[in-house]
Amino acid sequence: MNILRMTLTGILLLVFTMNVIGAAQQENLSSQVLVDDIEEYNGSIGPDNALYGLKLAFEILDESFTFNTSEKREKKVYHSNLRLSEAKTELKKKNNEGAKKAFENYKEKINETEDSISNIKGNDSGIINAQKMIEKHQYVLERLLESHPDNAGLLNAYNKSI
Repeated sequence: MNILRMTLTGILLLVFTMNVIGAAQQENLSSQVLVDDIEEYNGSIGPDNALYGLKLAFEILDESFTFNTSEKREKKVYHSNLRLSEAKTELKKKNNEGAKKAFENYKEKINETEDSISNIKGNDSGIINAQKMIEKHQYVLERLLESHPDNAGLLNAYNKSI
């Protein structure tokens, strides 16, 4: 009888410990500090370049020939980061038209990313990373709105991200 009690007590302690560890890990995921670490774009083909449409077309082509859904989602997230980076640079240069174009393409890429996430069940690490990146984008957009409150493209991008 003593062995049975000790075994049950051990099992209960193990289950309790696993629950505490799981809760701590979940809290760790949800309590990440958001920072604006998206750098300004320093490439040669930005939103005001005549080849910008061609650049976007090649990105779309690259995504469409990526058959692994996780890799495709990662590329979409990367491209949305790139659009946000371009928009930050255009805002800094006070080029509202270029920023508007970058934000429009950003919104399009975020829509595609959210659609790809919504079709998947479970807690795939790629989904979690994409959700974290979208949350980070919201934070970056909020910071940009503080410094550029009158930019309509920025406001639309922020409203879409929410």
